[in-house]
Amino acid sequence: MLRAALNYPSSRTAGSRAVVLGGVSYLLLSLALLIGSYASSIQEIDTSTAVSELGSSGQLGVLVVLVLGQLLVYLLTRGYFVAVLGRLLAGESTPPAFSPAMFLDGAKVTLITLAYLLPGTVAIVVAVTLRSEQPASSVGAFTNAVGSMLVLCGLFWTLIAIYLLPAALALFAHTDSMNRAFAWRVLVKCVTTEDYAVGRIGGAFVRLCLFPVALVLQLLFVGFFLRFHVHVSGYYLYGRAIAVTLE
Repeated sequence: MLRAALNYPSSRTAGSRAVVLGGVSYLLLSLALLIGSYASSIQEIDTSTAVSELGSSGQLGVLVVLVLGQLLVYLLTRGYFVAVLGRLLAGESTPPAFSPAMFLDGAKVTLITLAYLLPGTVAIVVAVTLRSEQPASSVGAFTNAVGSMLVLCGLFWTLIAIYLLPAALALFAHTDSMNRAFAWRVLVKCVTTEDYAVGRIGGAFVRLCLFPVALVLQLLFVGFFLRFHVHVSGYYLYGRAIAVTLE
């Protein structure tokens, strides 16, 4: 299964082209981050008001363009990953090619992900808000205890959400319906199977082992393509496992 997962991303012509485009996308994303960091740290040498305002406006424009570029790359790659899940669940054994429709799918996937992570985030934010400056008082001790419980609940839910997300995204990819990603009865049936657990662990294992290597190889530019390859391999394992549970 691991060999099939590692061979899948670059199989056929469409897969090879997708790996190249995905690697270039990650390369552009990294360059945008570097340029954005550099632009935000520039200090104007000329102290005249007109020049300062012009320089600030130019830097702001550059940062806006870079942020939009990063967002587009993020949405495109997330859309591709969910397309991988959709093809595997449809019985297709070859990787998809990039298409403009993946921007919209990436936006939908982002909304689904945020919805799953929102309860845990809200619980942690509320816990920080409840933190008392006077823990010695009875009220302070109570609010701190409630806050600690909320932090634990928030972290617990976040771990559950991370485990559920591949299945939720696969259900969305299979039906192209965001509501399907929250079909709890089908979702629970899927994630409680041994096949899903093995696929989830296998995908995490591939990323954990190869992602650090990809980060190091980014210094030689090869790592950007390997990084995309690793992500697709992980989604392949998710998709194969979920396809079995939905049969």
